[in-house]
Amino acid sequence: MPEQPSFVTTNARVNVVMSDKVLVKQLQKELARMENELKSLNTTILKERELQIEQ
Repeated sequence: MPEQPSFVTTNARVNVVMSDKVLVKQLQKELARMENELKSLNTTILKERELQIEQ
């Protein structure tokens, strides 16, 4: 018997019509969030590599 997922998240929305201005603002916010996440991941990877080199 397959395991049941411990939790499921959904993001259901009714068909929303938004102006181009709002859409651009939303996409810019999402891009900034993703860029910050990428920088954080890169920093973590660099620190891990430095630790490996020191060993």
